[in-house]
Amino acid sequence: MFIFIIYISPLLCATVAGMPTSFRFLLTVDGIDPNNVDKTSGVSALWLAVMFNQYEIVSILVDEFCCKVSANELDLAKRNNNEEMLSLLNKFLTNEDDENND
Repeated sequence: MFIFIIYISPLLCATVAGMPTSFRFLLTVDGIDPNNVDKTSGVSALWLAVMFNQYEIVSILVDEFCCKVSANELDLAKRNNNEEMLSLLNKFLTNEDDENND
């Protein structure tokens, strides 16, 4: 009999469960880099939040932690048919483009 133990990070659990308070706590106290949550795959916290349709967590990441919005997150929001999330991501993508042009 084999027993497989799968480690799921607390940050991932907070993201999937939609727990913004726990999510914010883990990012600030544990000092996790939101742009590189999984060191082996290079997955960002923003991508995970968009993947699991967690609007409030996405808002925290782009507002408070200034995570960069990329085409990957926009594409994922389009595939999930989440117009509200897509408009939020587009707003921050536009703000980043404006800052780069200045």
